This record gives sequence, C-alpha cells and structure tokens, in this order.
Amino acid sequence: FGVLEEAHYKEILEWQFLRIQSHVSTRLGVTAPVIAYTPTARALLLRQGISKEYGARQLNRVLYRQVMVKIAMLLEQGGPTGLGVVVDVDGASPEETIVYRGETPTEYATETSENC
Repeated sequence: FGVLEEAHYKEILEWQFLRIQSHVSTRLGVTAPVIAYTPTARALLLRQGISKEYGARQLNRVLYRQVMVKIAMLLEQGGPTGLGVVVDVDGASPEETIVYRGETPTEYATETSENC
C-alpha cells in the first residue's frame, strides 16, 4: 500500500459524509435534515481522524463520535427535522469539537445539496 495524500483523505471524508447522509435519510425518510459541513468542520474532522502512522483508520470512529452520536442526540432532543431543514456542522469551537447550529448559511446548504 502507498501513502495517501491530502486529496485522497478529503475524498474519503466526502464519501463518509455521503454515507452518513444516506443513513440519516434512510432512518428518517422525508423528515431527515440535510447535514452541511463547514470548511472548519471538515478540517477538524480530518485533523482528528487522520494520522501518519495509521492513515484514515481513525476517521470512522471520529465521525461516529463527533457527527453520528451528536446528530442522534440533537434529533432525540427535538432538534430540527422536516423537508428543507439543514443541520450545520461546524468545527469553530475552542475545544476543537463539532458545533451544531440551527441556521445554515446559504453557501453551505447549496454545497451540501449539490453533493447529495
């Protein structure tokens, strides 16, 4: 196996985002929110999920902890669902954890809907 470059890791991350959206959409149907990731969130997830020693092996665990579990908790607590709702995933917190906002800037909503 060869060493992957940053572009490869970004492609793996995008594929994982599609997998997560598909899972949420399958579970919630038409009430599923669209999940949008800011560039800051993408960079944070790559930083936490990629290592020189193990490559992208940790990425699934990081996505599960930082995205899947938190989105499930958000929805369980009555978070936003319904046609056209977007959950904005951002990594702009000082603790380097993912932050969820109810309102999503238009550019993220557009970027996500193009990727789905």
